[in-house]
Amino acid sequence: MITMNNRMIAIIIVAIVVVAGIGAVFLLKDNSDRLPLQSTTKETMRLNVCGNADLNNYLDERDIEHIQATIDGKEEETLLTDANRDGVIDQRDIDKVREIMEFRAERIWYLDLNGKYACVEGPIKSVAIQYWPTLQGLIAIGAQNLIDYADSSTLNSINSGQYGKALADSGIRSFGSGFGAAYDFETMLSIGVDTIICGSANIYFIGIEDRYTETTKINMIRLPLWEGNNVASAYLTLAYLLGSKSYVDAAYEYMAYVNDVVNLINDRLPSASERKSILVTYYSAGASALDVMVECRGSGCYECSVIAGLNNLASGINSGSLLSSGEIYYDTDIEYLLSKDPDYILMLHNSGLFKTRTDQKDAYDWWTAHLTTTNAYKQGNIMVSAAGLTSGLFQTTLALMIACQIYEDEFSDIDSYAKLQELVDRFTLLNKGISPSSDDYFDVKVNGAYLYIG
Repeated sequence: MITMNNRMIAIIIVAIVVVAGIGAVFLLKDNSDRLPLQSTTKETMRLNVCGNADLNNYLDERDIEHIQATIDGKEEETLLTDANRDGVIDQRDIDKVREIMEFRAERIWYLDLNGKYACVEGPIKSVAIQYWPTLQGLIAIGAQNLIDYADSSTLNSINSGQYGKALADSGIRSFGSGFGAAYDFETMLSIGVDTIICGSANIYFIGIEDRYTETTKINMIRLPLWEGNNVASAYLTLAYLLGSKSYVDAAYEYMAYVNDVVNLINDRLPSASERKSILVTYYSAGASALDVMVECRGSGCYECSVIAGLNNLASGINSGSLLSSGEIYYDTDIEYLLSKDPDYILMLHNSGLFKTRTDQKDAYDWWTAHLTTTNAYKQGNIMVSAAGLTSGLFQTTLALMIACQIYEDEFSDIDSYAKLQELVDRFTLLNKGISPSSDDYFDVKVNGAYLYIG
């Protein structure tokens, strides 16, 4: 069987992880100090900085008015009203919001993707990143110059891969790995960064916060840079935590792009009763073709199919949306797919971003040898993509591509590749300073295979 760790390690080592997603936040209170992830829609996209009292996507005068109304007893306290996290709603919270709005706050509290309140102390001048989606998030908001260290696999991809080649000579160094609990704690303390940016505490740098002391503490920024469908929200929150207006402006631009794509999809989808079913699976070329991993809630890949307007048959798995590799991914076998018999199967592998159609076809031929009895195979409804394309920066755009393929009549006049080109041009470094007429220009219709249809 393919194990969860093998799946994650495989992606980390060899996948160029890409991402685009709808920011959404997931804050439903329970009886503990944790707030469970709930996949939601763009209408509940939320800036998770404490002080965003009205729980929208902006930190502005309306939040100050909301805090004042809370002080006056006219509004209820929300999850983010207590801007300075001192347990009291008063003028100091209003002062804190103004500090954050004016980018002069030395300490900012936020709600991380594991539902924990955490404090970030600035100024942030040097960061270490874990996993490709984190790199892409920093690039998307223009903060890549802050990166001094990356995990070894991400750095290897930067130095050898096309996506990160613009940073190959920027002096980024490796700290080893932050996956699981196998990181070198002493190394992390010694490298001199003030901030580590990564994802779930159940997947990356497990337990590191518990090992810090007052003299050894490093800021931990844990945001859904690929988990779920929360990427736009993560970028916006990250931009405020890093304390730069230019980063915030870029994050809002990305959020607007995501909203545009999501609205385009939602406006054209058929009625719920007419929507097709799907399972999103992950295969490892090093394992038996009979072993299957199903992408569940929280994986980003699952959410991509939902954004595309499909009925994902794995909806009952990980219904609590726990952000741990043992919950996000379901180890099973080919019989599970045969029993579910979805209209479509989306198979993900670690091909990265820019493999050729031949590469994708080879993967399709290898994986589908045991799927020939499914209706999806018989109808030509098995698709191949990369795990990174369906979670993170490129998630929403890939969802549009899927919707255009499956609901062809409703999307016949939409050029999803044009939206992909826009994403590449605006939020990556691939074409920075390069003219469309140049031979070096990355043309998505020429370079790379993103969604192969068998």
